[in-house]
Amino acid sequence: MQNFYKFNKFFLSVICFILLTSIQAYSLSPKEQAAPLVKKARDHLNLFHYEKARVLLEQAIKIDPNNWESYFLAGKSYLKQKKEISAEKYLRKAHELKPDMVDVQKALAAVYIFLAKQAQKQGKNSEMLDFLHKACRAYPVVTKMWLTLFNKWYSSGQSDKIIIEGDYLQRSTKRLLEQGDDKHLQQALVIVARCYYEKRDFPNAEKFLDYANRIRQTNEELYSLRRKIRQQAEDEARRLIENARKLADNGNYSEALTILEQAQKTTDTSEIQEIADKIHKESEIRKFLKEADTLRKQDKFYESLEKLEDASIKYPADERIANLMAVVTSKINQIEEEKARKNAKIIAEKKRRLERARKLRFFVNEAKTYQEEKKYDVAIISLEKALKLSPESEVLKKQIEELKEKSQKQKERQNAFAIAKSEFEELFSSQKYEEAYNKGTQINETYSEYSLEITPLLAEAALQIENYDKAKDLAITFENSEENKLVYNYIRGMVAYNEGDRDLALEFLKKVNKIAPDFRPEVNSTIWQIYLYKFQVGIYIVLLILAFPIIKFIKSSWQNFQKKSILRKIERIREKGNYEENISFLEERYAKEDCPNMKQISVMLADALLRKGDAKRAYDIVNKVLKRDSKNPHAKRVAGEACLQLQDTSPVGLEHLQNLYKLDENRKDVVEFLAQSYMKSKSDHKLAQDFILKFISLNPNNSEAITFLADTYIRRQLYTQQSLKILERSIKIAPDIPDYYAALIANHRKLENHEEARKITEIAQSRFPEDPQFQDNP
Repeated sequence: MQNFYKFNKFFLSVICFILLTSIQAYSLSPKEQAAPLVKKARDHLNLFHYEKARVLLEQAIKIDPNNWESYFLAGKSYLKQKKEISAEKYLRKAHELKPDMVDVQKALAAVYIFLAKQAQKQGKNSEMLDFLHKACRAYPVVTKMWLTLFNKWYSSGQSDKIIIEGDYLQRSTKRLLEQGDDKHLQQALVIVARCYYEKRDFPNAEKFLDYANRIRQTNEELYSLRRKIRQQAEDEARRLIENARKLADNGNYSEALTILEQAQKTTDTSEIQEIADKIHKESEIRKFLKEADTLRKQDKFYESLEKLEDASIKYPADERIANLMAVVTSKINQIEEEKARKNAKIIAEKKRRLERARKLRFFVNEAKTYQEEKKYDVAIISLEKALKLSPESEVLKKQIEELKEKSQKQKERQNAFAIAKSEFEELFSSQKYEEAYNKGTQINETYSEYSLEITPLLAEAALQIENYDKAKDLAITFENSEENKLVYNYIRGMVAYNEGDRDLALEFLKKVNKIAPDFRPEVNSTIWQIYLYKFQVGIYIVLLILAFPIIKFIKSSWQNFQKKSILRKIERIREKGNYEENISFLEERYAKEDCPNMKQISVMLADALLRKGDAKRAYDIVNKVLKRDSKNPHAKRVAGEACLQLQDTSPVGLEHLQNLYKLDENRKDVVEFLAQSYMKSKSDHKLAQDFILKFISLNPNNSEAITFLADTYIRRQLYTQQSLKILERSIKIAPDIPDYYAALIANHRKLENHEEARKITEIAQSRFPEDPQFQDNP
């Protein structure tokens, strides 16, 4: 029976453990769940356990299928085992997820280069070009690959592909164009320009020649091709100009201008623009004349004259326009003479209409003003007056209906407010102040436009429930209202009194008492209490003056004796350093604050608590001291020791630990904790680098610190004599990581150690023959 009980207990413990683990795993995000697997896989890769690494990476990919690093590491593991086809699948996915990651670009390009070479060996030229194209797309800054690809495409008559990739090449190599010294890029851009030239697309050919010309390299083909383009462009432009002139002579102005636009795309000369301006001018004059003459024939003389006046303003020297205008003007003069006889009746009618329109505008504007003031009933009256002047206006009828609806809604809202206000006032008069305050707040939120009607009473309700801040805020909202001036002074006075500001309270309450002595019964009583308080203070002052001097002397002597005794004991404790034995005494002094130098007491108490193991309270006490005296060395030491015990990795905690190290630079435990904290938080600033270097000097075989510092130098491009040593040690720890070799080569070059850089390059080429960053050929 006992064994059965033990088995059940063990079984329940296992189930609980599994449930807790499952809940914890479920609460983590996919990225957080996959991170330990990726880290462990990375460790396996460093130890050449590629199969074990891939098993972990496959699990990580299932958990977090959008983590590019899992695919990248899986691809690298296949590359290490010379399985380029399998590697390509994973590296391609990593490139899709993280297209701007250079390491992924290099690795994927290396795979495609290998596959291109394999296809070339097998005589599969088309497949080789496809793989080479993919390599260029994967890592576009290797311009020699682009040049090789373009040459092969051009020789095989695939100029269209070159044109398609031309813009992508230019966008991807903007930095190289700015540097202006990549000869391979220049040759590739010239090939693109040549393809455009053969398609007779001279503007685009010129554009790519301009790109190529940014590179400061002599290129005869570039200059030759530019001369050919310009010569052919000029020939083409002359042919188009001649055609345009013939079309314009035949009256086909639109076609002539279209051809001239094509000529301007070919070559931009002032001659083309002059011809285009002349054709455009003639086209517009003919158009004006045709339209004006058509209107004249339709007896639309005024429209015809208006058209001719516009034309004469634009082309004042054209005689055709002037002649036709004279004909039209003569006809209009005849018409005007006929109209002059009818003007008397027309003017009278016009005046009547103008007066009607003026009144209509007045009533409409008046209604608009009332509507903005939400006086809908008055606005309706104005619109009805306007409707009598224009009874056929559907707009006015619609506006009147809308205002009637708004007026009805306004009345309903006023009624609802009146009911709610009545309920609120009933609650207040029944002295149900809490309910009244809640009700009034709700009314204020719902009917904000009537807030001034309810706010004074709501402020009094807030005062009654002792919500003084709210009462004050509400009173300020009607400070400038004359009818609520008494309530405002009353509330401000009572709030000030309850907050302890009796002088301010007396100032406001005296105003209330002066205007209305019977306004509120508590006003007079509060004023008397304030005066009584002031009178009592005067009595106390008189008594103190008249007190026996001997009592004062005895009390003073006793207090001095107590203080001196306490100070002597504090000094003895400080000299002996036995803070923890006197912790009760220090606690008492700290609580009573009866010592002149409370900073000393606080630091001694914090030191005692630290020795007793209560690091948290010690830190809280000493932190208050540091806020007042940031340079106190004893306080800095206690704060640093407390943070070390608490394992505090916050920015403030790390700062206290740095101060502790400054006080004692032999503290290895502080160096180790700071270095581990910076590595854990992946900090790469100068201070973090210094402490990690100190940690490495104390632990020269710590691979994690060395590789972390090496990665920091690579990421921040910090190449010095110190970084050189770290990179050399990182290669010894992880000899299969090409980035360390690349960084070491860059470091040697930075330090002008070109011979050493060459040696490391040769070593890297032998270890990583397919890595594009260590070779020149694709």
